[in-house]
Amino acid sequence: MHQSPPGLDGLSAWKPQNDQMGGALQIIRIYGIPIKIHWTFGLIFIWLGVTVYSRQGNVHWENLLWSALALITLFICVILHELGHALTARRFGVKTSNILLLPIGGLAILERLPERPRHELWVAVAGPAVNFGLALLFSPFLLLSDSERLHRQWMFVKQPGGNVFTYDIAAWEWFVFSLVVLNLAVAIFNLVPAYPMDGGRALRALLSMRYPRIKATLWATRTGQAFGGVFLLSGLYSGNWALVIIGMFIYLGAGAEKRSALNLDLLSKHQVKELVRPVFTRLYLNDPVDLVTASLHHGLERHFLVFDEWQTLQGSIDGQSLTPAKGRPPVRAIGHLVVDRDLFPLLVSDPLSLALEKFQTLPTGILPVYERDYLVGVLDESALKRFLDSQKRGPRKRQ
Repeated sequence: MHQSPPGLDGLSAWKPQNDQMGGALQIIRIYGIPIKIHWTFGLIFIWLGVTVYSRQGNVHWENLLWSALALITLFICVILHELGHALTARRFGVKTSNILLLPIGGLAILERLPERPRHELWVAVAGPAVNFGLALLFSPFLLLSDSERLHRQWMFVKQPGGNVFTYDIAAWEWFVFSLVVLNLAVAIFNLVPAYPMDGGRALRALLSMRYPRIKATLWATRTGQAFGGVFLLSGLYSGNWALVIIGMFIYLGAGAEKRSALNLDLLSKHQVKELVRPVFTRLYLNDPVDLVTASLHHGLERHFLVFDEWQTLQGSIDGQSLTPAKGRPPVRAIGHLVVDRDLFPLLVSDPLSLALEKFQTLPTGILPVYERDYLVGVLDESALKRFLDSQKRGPRKRQ
């Protein structure tokens, strides 16, 4: 039985770091980017065994070797696809946390999204452009096979039945043909404007050039959900479970991004000054830890700003890190703990949507708030979440 190979990059080719999945093992680093493989990747070997198993109940070892080589080469192409996204993003100052390989594709986990729509567009199309280039690179090798064999290979793709090698096609011919066709298929399929696929992200980038990004995201995600529903129903009707899985991924991924965009839209109508907390605990690098741990049990603060002796803000710290880990000696001074120095200063006039975006991308639960160059308070992530929940419940209460 012929089906879409599990290496097709039908997943979103890249996404922000907070969406990252667990259960992955790092196998290599390329250009400083960790390449990880998910545990479900083992399903590939089951698919490979079914592919080379003959109707007589025998395994053709030569076919197995060529199929394994084709599979490895295909996933090298998937890695190159994701590197296209990652290296283009790096060109625009966006780092990639890692590249994750899954049975149905790959994901480049970006630390954040590009700020400019034009940059986001380039990052989105970079992956498919790599696949088009690889198809062009491999296509001259098709000339080594005669037209009759090329026709049989194409007929197998159009009307699959049984094992590919029963079509009297040499293993190396199928190897080259697969690389060309699959790279073209990966490139074209990923350009379908179904968010969160590359084409959907490109659509959002194009819309963002004329409309606010939140509105562009809503339109792109609604389009993605429509395509996801079509893929899902088509897969169920035809019995193509790969298409069902891809359809579910697109529909759920677009739905999650749509909810995030709706949250940002809601928060964009409010300002930071509505949630700023003017009274907060200041920690200093030389403060003893035991003077602070008691406040965790009696107060509502869980994250703190850390200053030096000259009142210069040094970063933030999570209150949980003030408690020594089991088996480790207690830390006496705040300065010996890990301080998150990557803080973004908010202004009282900034929209709350900006604060939410920063909490999603920065490793901190608190941000300093300024007015006319003076520190006037802090904004907690927990307070922002409570405000967001109350705003979402508000309209239902009034009905």
